[in-house]
Amino acid sequence: MMRYLIVFTLYVFVFVLSGCSFSSSAPIQVNNLINFDAGTGNSIIVSNGKLWVVGHMSGGIHNCKWCGSDTIKYFYCPVKILDDIMTVSSSRHVMAIKSDSSLWAWGANGSGQLGDGTTISRYYPVKIMGDIITVSAGEWHTMAIKSNGSLWAWGANRSGQLGDGTTISRYYPMKIMDDVIAVSAGASHTMAIKSDGSLWAWGDNWLGQLGDGTTISRRYPVMIMENVVMVSAGLWYTMAIKNDGSLWAWGDNSGNQLGDGTDINRHYPIKIMDSIVAVSAGSMHTMAIKDDGSLWVWGNNLWGQIGDMSDDFLLYRADNLFEVEQDGRRHTFDPQRPRPIKIMDNIFAISAGRYHSLALTIDGILFAWGDNHAGQLGNGVGVNSSKPIIIELPHIHDK
Repeated sequence: MMRYLIVFTLYVFVFVLSGCSFSSSAPIQVNNLINFDAGTGNSIIVSNGKLWVVGHMSGGIHNCKWCGSDTIKYFYCPVKILDDIMTVSSSRHVMAIKSDSSLWAWGANGSGQLGDGTTISRYYPVKIMGDIITVSAGEWHTMAIKSNGSLWAWGANRSGQLGDGTTISRYYPMKIMDDVIAVSAGASHTMAIKSDGSLWAWGDNWLGQLGDGTTISRRYPVMIMENVVMVSAGLWYTMAIKNDGSLWAWGDNSGNQLGDGTDINRHYPIKIMDSIVAVSAGSMHTMAIKDDGSLWVWGNNLWGQIGDMSDDFLLYRADNLFEVEQDGRRHTFDPQRPRPIKIMDNIFAISAGRYHSLALTIDGILFAWGDNHAGQLGNGVGVNSSKPIIIELPHIHDK
């Protein structure tokens, strides 16, 4: 995730009152899971080569035994979409890489973000190109890296987020640069790491999300910093890890998502904490794993996406603060966590979505929490949760 304009509308909607019920044998915990992504109101899970979706389908589904219709948008229990999948990235659209390195796409396509040469949303996966090793789905654009290190881009380009020197949207993949080992697409900016550890940025920069010290949008890649091993582009901000384990942040900070204890936007990288091995930037909250396996989260908590089991997100919002009468007294709550707080231990991988979070333990158990309006937490109930809950998959016996 993540990556999106937050709408401060608080609601809790119960779609069903019972949990997931599978027609096959009892559900199991997620094991042999190699990749997952928290997208826009959905959770995409790859386990044993099978791609599962729970929540919003991003405009399309494929071979769904339990759906009954290709136009259903929400699923409150996991649904299998494809087989033979290696990795996935999700936003308003979904990009999946198969074991043969072919790239497949479906979902929203109004800006050409699927890369199939059209602006037609797809209800079924369509093949886009081959020889892809990694992909990142932004809000309205997509970035992908081939095995030779070349970076390719397509989709919306109004802010120059494709990096081709123009503001012309592209409906087919086009080559941007070489020698790239990692890429992350935000709402309208892009971050890429080259093999020498240099971090490059381009696209929208109105809140300083590029980190070049300005608020000037860039149509071409500009170098930001060196010795970077991981980067995650959020909605309008960016998080990066250096090779010494230090975590750096810049851009929009209106939800305290940078983690520096303030709500001041930063136009250049500032150091947040040390001993970090992984980071994921969402819409207005951030997740990070320390080298001891502990999970730390901070930023906006309006939907319970921090996972600290607080009930702040259930209260009514008024001028960024919550005021409720409790035990005859008025109490004020702020649904923000301005600095990192520890949530869990023994965490192996993470993904921050729009308003929800996913975390995988070293034992192969996948937890989810936060917004659940579309059922993206996978428990069959459309109720938000500030407490991490386990996502389970059913046994599937393919014929």
